[in-house]
Amino acid sequence: MKQHTILLLFVLAAILLYSPTAKAGFHLPDDAYTMNEFDSALQEAQEDEWPITFLFSDEYQTCRFVIASSNDILNVLSEDSIILYVAPNTVDRLPQKIFLALANSGSKIPRIVITDSCAQNIITVVPFNNNSGKHLQMLEKARDKMLDFDVAACRAKDSSPKTYMIAGAAVVILILGFFMFRKK
Repeated sequence: MKQHTILLLFVLAAILLYSPTAKAGFHLPDDAYTMNEFDSALQEAQEDEWPITFLFSDEYQTCRFVIASSNDILNVLSEDSIILYVAPNTVDRLPQKIFLALANSGSKIPRIVITDSCAQNIITVVPFNNNSGKHLQMLEKARDKMLDFDVAACRAKDSSPKTYMIAGAAVVILILGFFMFRKK
């Protein structure tokens, strides 16, 4: 009887360890960032001129659709963008524009927002879709939009007012110098 109890405990432990719900969630790649590393992700995106994919999901989720969709997102987009994982308890740290885009893209996870390298311009939003084939098509379209978008344009926009001010100051100095030092 004692042997049967021990055997039964081992069988139950094996079932629990190898059941689909025991291994919950999906695995984030090592180069993915979390919201705690937002500034580092932004810096790398700007230095490398890569778009940022904000992945709103739950890595501890047990739903097979969420796990599969999150893995699809990582497989399709991680080679061409910086992945920034947004956990449900960190969504309040998002920039307002990205938060609103996520909020307006449905209530199910995973959802993504792809932005330029400065996280200022939204390139596209992909809501959850439990049809795997359709979801992959949506991700491929998002990837194409992302690759066609000039993600470094935000840096040029940020520096252009400074450039005009410096150029304007140089012109003023040249004109003043011309009038001050010209021979009469």
